Amino acid sequence: MLNFIASPIGFSVLLSFFMAGALGSLIFQKNDRLANVWSGLFASVGSLWGLFFSSLILLGSLSVSWAVSNPSFSLLSVVFNIDKLSAFFIFVISLITLFCSFYGVGYVKHFYKKYNIGILGLFFNFFVIGMLLVVSAANGIFWLIAWEIMSVASYFLVVYDRDDQENVKAGFLYLVMTHVGTIFIIISFSCFINLPAHLISL
Repeated sequence: MLNFIASPIGFSVLLSFFMAGALGSLIFQKNDRLANVWSGLFASVGSLWGLFFSSLILLGSLSVSWAVSNPSFSLLSVVFNIDKLSAFFIFVISLITLFCSFYGVGYVKHFYKKYNIGILGLFFNFFVIGMLLVVSAANGIFWLIAWEIMSVASYFLVVYDRDDQENVKAGFLYLVMTHVGTIFIIISFSCFINLPAHLISL
């Protein structure tokens, strides 16, 4: 059972909890309370799974890695590698997400009938998915995609209370900063492209 959890399938289950939270929240968006509870419930369960998953790797000698190869274009291959460092970040992400999920269910109530709660649940869960992918991706292109998922989702979370112009300004500044960072990351990747593979491996 423990080997099942600390495995590629276990990590897929972790992502699936947050994906279910995102899509379910969107499906039930016309019912504010249901969308809110659904998002918080799946995010909480996913966080608990993430804590257990990462603890098994941190406390044991396990590591999780696998790849979905694209024979025609290797740069588009999906490669994961979860060692103890990645597991530490997954543990931290899961712990903070657990607290945010508990707090958020009550906090979001004052947005009922004002904003779309389903959209909030969608971007919250995708934000967590993006963070989990960023710390587990072992392929440059896939890492950039994960970074973009995290950046865009967090932007929409920042500007969710759009009646507050300070939030809108902060969100725009954040979006600009993250994409400027993305440009420099791409430049650094291009500088390393001719180096031996063992030097540029993530």
